[in-house]
Amino acid sequence: TVVILATLAAFYLLGGLGRLGSPLPFMGLHLWARHDYGAILALLGVGAALFAFGDRKVRLPASAAVALALLLFVVGTLGFRDRFGDDPMANQASELETQTVVPQVIGERIMDGAIYDLRISPAGSRVAARMYASDATDDPVDTRFGFEVETADGNFIFLEAFDLAFLEDERVAMIRSGEEDGLVIQTLLLTPDTSVERSIALPPLADPRLRVEPRDGRWEVASFDYEQGTGALLAGDFSSPQFASRAWSFENSESAQLEDLKVNAGRGALAVSRFYQIDQLRFLSLYANPFSDESIVELSALDESGSTRLALTTLQVWCPEPPLGQTVFVCGAHDRESTTQIFAIDTQTRSLAPLGALPDLYWPTAVGSDDRILLHGFDTPPLLVLPEARRAMLLDINGGHASRAGDDDDAVEGRNSSLFNWIFDTSPAFPTIQAMALQAEVIALATLDDGVSTIRVYRLPLAE
Repeated sequence: TVVILATLAAFYLLGGLGRLGSPLPFMGLHLWARHDYGAILALLGVGAALFAFGDRKVRLPASAAVALALLLFVVGTLGFRDRFGDDPMANQASELETQTVVPQVIGERIMDGAIYDLRISPAGSRVAARMYASDATDDPVDTRFGFEVETADGNFIFLEAFDLAFLEDERVAMIRSGEEDGLVIQTLLLTPDTSVERSIALPPLADPRLRVEPRDGRWEVASFDYEQGTGALLAGDFSSPQFASRAWSFENSESAQLEDLKVNAGRGALAVSRFYQIDQLRFLSLYANPFSDESIVELSALDESGSTRLALTTLQVWCPEPPLGQTVFVCGAHDRESTTQIFAIDTQTRSLAPLGALPDLYWPTAVGSDDRILLHGFDTPPLLVLPEARRAMLLDINGGHASRAGDDDDAVEGRNSSLFNWIFDTSPAFPTIQAMALQAEVIALATLDDGVSTIRVYRLPLAE
């Protein structure tokens, strides 16, 4: 028994030893000690087995095994992480002040099929849903990708486009295919014939994303080409066919593989890549214990001179698409303690500033023109984060109770009347949200049930 436990402990310890070859050795050791209990349990087992012999000769190795297990326990504490951790994004920031509010439902639309993204007009009275639309048949070849756009009479018209944004309730801007593989921005009046007001020709772009400022007619088109590792930002206004253009590139290497690239109105871009660096020590430990490695993300600022590393982190990083004119990226990161950290990243000054923490896992869904971020989690209400105010609003879309959408009191009582159902009913207390949109004090949420999507529009009590 002692030999088996000692062998297991050796393999586990070798996995931990490999963390010393990590670019974040102290954080790596902390995560290994905190979440890989094998070494601690094996060492305690060795110590207990040796003490059971009752021989004085084995007391020293038994005590050493127990002491090493206790040391690993200390390394796995949050106090060790906060004191010695070398991950700049992992140190716990102060929790954002969170207030629960009940938004007021001001509209509802029912649509067949799944919704992949939402847009809402500046006044909040029109919505557009990104969907697939088939041309008279169910043949996938005939499937088009675009937006179902609401008109003044409450009906929807399908507009084929890569991206779309409202300028007014009756006007939209769209990115469509142009001539010779290029693109075109068009502004349209939502009349029965959807008349085109103006067109601006654009060069070919991968995955174009449109940002607009309805008040003064400015627009931006951001692009990210994953295969080429390039990003671009085009900026202009609808009164002129001329526009400015900037481009950035990230070179993949054996130690860094690009996963995402965000561009904004600043003079730099933000690259999120997966970092790989395996030296001989880490290779040996991974060979002995292949489950002992941790994932490392690299954040880099891109400019004309190339790429500059901003941070390495063991957290999983997400960065939503920034609004038009924003020069600072607001990003989030998940740690293994089920916490979401919010950061402001300035690629011009090469700075990374914590804004606060949220006690759950959240992902971005929509960003408002004033840097507010609409987040969603699992089995939790949506959350509206106001980074500048360093506070958040938990949006109780169930109106203050945790029943599922469409449930009445009798249905809830009947579902929980069985002990089996009460134990094994794991369906979420909040409806699963497909997409969200944010515009001033109005938000739109899309949920899916049995192939039918429901879009609800809410007014936020921002004055509270």
